Amino acid sequence: MRSRLSIPKKEVTVKNLETGEEFEESYDKLILSPGAKPTQPRFPGVGLDKLFTLRTVEDTFCIKDYINANHPKSAVLAGGGFIGLELAENLRELGMDVTIVQRPKQLMNPFDVDMASFIHMEV
Repeated sequence: MRSRLSIPKKEVTVKNLETGEEFEESYDKLILSPGAKPTQPRFPGVGLDKLFTLRTVEDTFCIKDYINANHPKSAVLAGGGFIGLELAENLRELGMDVTIVQRPKQLMNPFDVDMASFIHMEV
């Protein structure tokens, strides 16, 4: 006798937190990537109220609250990966000057040089 294996639906429920609207979104593969704890080098200045790490949604609220309260004109971001570039774009939209520092010689290091060159033309 053969047993029937049930195949799970490959869908997640998405909720728009602003409107309350919910809908189903299908997927082929679901990858959960909550990230790791951001590291901070040990040098003078670490721990200041002007220094932020970005890993969670709550971290973005802290950064936004600081910007709203202090109106900084510029920011220096450590890292030109996905999150760093996303943050840089958002800070630029707020009118801030943004400098990105990083070890690899190109932004978005996982990209090949040809693809990264498009990003470098925009910066």
